[in-house]
Amino acid sequence: MNLLFIHQSFPAQYKHVAPHFAALGHRVVVLRQELGRSLPGVQEIIYAPEPVPDPGKGSFLGHVGPAFANARAVLEQARRLKAQGFTPDVMIGHNAWGETLFLKDVWPDTPLLSYFEYFYGRPGGDAAFDPEFPPGPDNAPHGRIMNTINLLGLQAADWGQSPTYWQRSRYPEIHHPRISVLHEGIDTDVLVPRPGIQLFLPGQARPLTRQDEVITFVSRNLEPYRGFHVFMRALPEILRRRPRAQVLIIGGDGVSYGPPLSDGRSFKDALLEEQKGRIDLSRVHFLGQVPYEHFVAVLQVSSVHLYLTYPFVLSWSMLEAMSTGCLVVGSRTPPVQEVIEDGVNGLLVDFFDRQGIADQMDRVLDHPDRLQDIRDAARRTILEGYDLRRVCLPRHVALIETLATGRPPLVPEQRLATAPPRPDDRLLERGAPASLSPVPAPPPPVAAALPPVPSRMSVEQALQTAARAQAQGSLEVAERILSAIVTQSPGTAVAAYRLALLHHGRGEFAEAARLIEQALLSDPENATYHCDLGVMYKNQKNLEKRLECYRRAVELDPKNPAILANYASALNDDDCPMEAEVVCRQALAVNDQAFAAVVNLGSALMAQNRLDEALEQFEKANVLDPNYPENGKNLGMCLLLKGDLPRGFAAYEGRFASKLDVLGRSYPQPRWDGRPFPGRTLFLHSEQGMGDTLQFIRYVPLVKILGSRVIVECQEPLLPVVRTVKGADEVIAAGTTPPPFDLYCSLMSLPYLLGDTLSTLPADVPYVSVPGPAPRLFQEARATSAPFKVGLVWAGSPGHGNDRRRSMALSALAPLLDVPGVTFFSLQKGPAADQLSAFKGRLIDLGPALSDFGDTAAVVSQLDLVIAVDTSIIHLAGALGRPVWALLAFHPDWRWLLEREDTPWYPSMRLFRQGPDGRWGPVVERVRAALQDTAVAARTDLLLGA
Repeated sequence: MNLLFIHQSFPAQYKHVAPHFAALGHRVVVLRQELGRSLPGVQEIIYAPEPVPDPGKGSFLGHVGPAFANARAVLEQARRLKAQGFTPDVMIGHNAWGETLFLKDVWPDTPLLSYFEYFYGRPGGDAAFDPEFPPGPDNAPHGRIMNTINLLGLQAADWGQSPTYWQRSRYPEIHHPRISVLHEGIDTDVLVPRPGIQLFLPGQARPLTRQDEVITFVSRNLEPYRGFHVFMRALPEILRRRPRAQVLIIGGDGVSYGPPLSDGRSFKDALLEEQKGRIDLSRVHFLGQVPYEHFVAVLQVSSVHLYLTYPFVLSWSMLEAMSTGCLVVGSRTPPVQEVIEDGVNGLLVDFFDRQGIADQMDRVLDHPDRLQDIRDAARRTILEGYDLRRVCLPRHVALIETLATGRPPLVPEQRLATAPPRPDDRLLERGAPASLSPVPAPPPPVAAALPPVPSRMSVEQALQTAARAQAQGSLEVAERILSAIVTQSPGTAVAAYRLALLHHGRGEFAEAARLIEQALLSDPENATYHCDLGVMYKNQKNLEKRLECYRRAVELDPKNPAILANYASALNDDDCPMEAEVVCRQALAVNDQAFAAVVNLGSALMAQNRLDEALEQFEKANVLDPNYPENGKNLGMCLLLKGDLPRGFAAYEGRFASKLDVLGRSYPQPRWDGRPFPGRTLFLHSEQGMGDTLQFIRYVPLVKILGSRVIVECQEPLLPVVRTVKGADEVIAAGTTPPPFDLYCSLMSLPYLLGDTLSTLPADVPYVSVPGPAPRLFQEARATSAPFKVGLVWAGSPGHGNDRRRSMALSALAPLLDVPGVTFFSLQKGPAADQLSAFKGRLIDLGPALSDFGDTAAVVSQLDLVIAVDTSIIHLAGALGRPVWALLAFHPDWRWLLEREDTPWYPSMRLFRQGPDGRWGPVVERVRAALQDTAVAARTDLLLGA
C-alpha cells in the first residue's frame, strides 16, 4: 500500500501512525515544509511555498494567502510524484494550512483523509468567552475568512478526523457524518502513577514527594486561553489557606493562541507585577518549558492539577495528567466536560471562579486519601478512551485501511456519557526490532453504542457484527460475539484468531496461543497465524516452540520480511547467529529497507565478532530510523568492543533514550557535562550491575579534583567496598534519598565525559581496599589448606540477559579440581551454589559466610588466584589488584575487547576466551594447564624462600 502524508511540520499528529505503516512494509511518503525529526522508513519530500506579500494591517487575508501558497507548492510536488509513477492508496493531511486543497486534482480516485481541528466563530466557542479580553469589531469577519480554508477542505476531503467530539461539533452539522472522532492517543505506558516519586527542585534541600502538598499547572505558554490569569489571581488565597503547599508551573512566556499584551510584556510578568507582594514566590516555582521526562515527573508528584481552558482545543496535558493518576480540577467548559465528569474522574469549577478554585484545592488537599477512587477513575478514563497503543493507534490504522479499500468508514459512533469501569489493560509486546511482531493491534477497549446482538445470525453476519464492534471500539461486544462463534462453530479460524488478538492485547498470552492453535486446525497453511503464534510463545519465553512456529511461517511465506525478521530474532536468541544472518539477508533481498531485518543482521554479525560488518548495519539502521531508542546502544556496544572508546562511549550515551526512566531518576538539576564544578556538589549514581559500579568507581578520585563535594551511590552489597574509594565525600545505598546536590551523573558516563581512550584509562590498582577481616570460616580453612589457594565462580545472576552464554555448570570446571597443591574455595552465590552438593570434599564452600562484598573482598585479598566467569567477582578482584583469570564467551561483553589475553581495565587480569564453537571444554583445558604451571611455580618460590 502507498500512503501520502501531508503536514508542514511533520510528524505532528502522525508521529505514530506513519512509522506503523512503514514498519509493515508499506511505502510511506511525506510532504513537509522543512526537514526536521525523521521517522523510520518514511520518505520525506520538501515543498517550498512562494513567499506571500504582507496584505497589510487590517486585512482579513493574512491566513488565506499563505494557505493557498502551501496548496500550490504541494500541488507541484504531487504532480512530480505522479510523473514518477507514484499513486497513493490514501492521502492523509492536516486541513488548517491549505496543504490538502488541490490533492484530488492530481489523484481524483484516491481517498483523502483530512484532520479538522477547529472551526472558528460559532457560538459557544472561544470568541467573546472572556470579558477581560473582548473580541474586536473585526473578529467575526476575520473568523469567517479563516474558515475559508476549513470549508474548502471539507469539500475536498473524502473523510475527516477530529480529536474530540466537541471539536467536531464546531463544524457545520452537515459534515459530521463524514468526520470520525479519533484522538492521537496518550502513551499510558510512560505516563503512569509513581507513588514513590522524588522530585528535586533547584536550590531545594529536600525532594518533593507524594506526601507533600504539590499544586501543578501546565500550559505550552502561560496565557489567558489556558486560564493563567485566573490561576494567578486565585494563588494568593490558595497559598494563604495552604501554608505547606508548593506550586509548580510549567509553560513558556509566549502566546500560542490569543493576542499578546500591547505593551510587549508577557502575561507572566504582567501578572507577577499585578500580584506583587501577595504571592509567596519561595513556594511558587516557574519551571519554564521543561524536558518531557521532567514534565512527567511533575505530574507524577502532583497532589492536585489545575487545568483551565477557554472553549477551544483540548490540551494533551490534561489527558496526560489524568494518565498519571492526577486529581484534576478542570474548568467547566465543553472540552473538559467531554472527558471529566464532576466527582467521578475529576472535579469541575467555573473558569472564572477564583474562590471556587481555592475551595476545590482545599477539598483535595484536606482529604487526599478519600479521593483515590477519582484518581483511579481518571487513569481508567485515559486507558479506555485515549490509550495510544491499545485504542487510538489501532483505530487510526483501521480508518486508513478502510479508506484504502474504497469503502466509506462506518458512520461515526455515538459516545456514551461515561464508560463502564474496566481493569487496567496490560502492556502489548513492544516488539523491538529483534522481535517485531506482525500481529495486528487489538481492537481498542472503548465503550460504544451498539445495537443488541441478535440471538440468531449466520457466522458471517456474526463476524461482521464483531468487526463493526471492534471498529467502534467496543471490546466487550466483540469478544462476546467472537467467543460465541468459537464455541458454536469451532472450525471458524478467523474468529479464533481475532479472539486470540484480544487476549494478546490483555497480556493473556497462553490463552491467545491456544486460540491461534485452534485456528490452525482449520487453516493450517496460514503463515500469519503461525508467525503470530510464535509471538505468543516469545511472550511466554518458550524459545523452542517460538522457533518451530517461525520455521513453519517461513515455509509458507518465504518472502515476507516481517516473518523472516521474527525468525532471525529467535535464531539470535538461540545462539545461532550464522543462521540468523542468512535469514536476515533473505529478508533484505525482498526489501533492503526492512528495519527489523537490518538491526537483527547487525546483531547476528556482532555475535560472530564481525564488528566492521555489524557496525555498517547499525549505522544503516540509524539512517532508516534515527529516533529508534536502541540505536545508540547498538552502535556504542559495537564501537566499544572494537576498542574505539571515544566514539563508543559517545554513542552509548544514547542508552538514555531507550526508555524514559532508564536511570530511575527525575531530577530537575542538570546532568553534569564534565566541566569543573567548584563550590558545588555532584551526585554520582549507579547504573546497571554491580560489576559496572566496581569498574567505573575508579573515576571518583579524578572527578573529585574537578569540584568540591562528591556523593556516590552504589548497590547496597557494595557499600563496604565503595566506602574505601578515595574522593567520595559520602557513599549512600541505591534506593535511598540522596543529600542535596547541584549536578548529577551516572558512573557509566564518566569515561565519555572525561574523554578516555584505551591508552588513557585510569588503571592504577588497587583503587578499592579491604574494609575488614575475612570471615572466620575462611580463616579456619586457610590455616589447613594447600599452599596455593584459588577462588572459583562459575555462574552469574540467572536474571542477566546474557547469562546462558557467560555462565557454565560447576561440572565443566571439574578438570581443575585435580590439579595438585591447590585448595579451591567456592565464592559462588545464588542458585548455582546448589551444584556444590555433587562435589563435596573437593571445594570449600564460603558462600554462606559472604554477607556482602566487604566479606568477599577480605577473602579475595588472601587468595592466590580467582578464576571466574564474567561476573562482578572478577571486577572486585581486578579493582583490588589481585590475580584473576576471567573465562569469557566467544562473543564477550564490550569491555573485554577481542582476541587479547589482557585488559587495559585491570592489569592483574588474564583473559581466557571461547572459540567460535562456544564450548567451555577447550577453555577449561587451557586454564588447567596454566594453573598447573602457576601452582608449580608458587611451590618452587615457597621452597626457595624457605
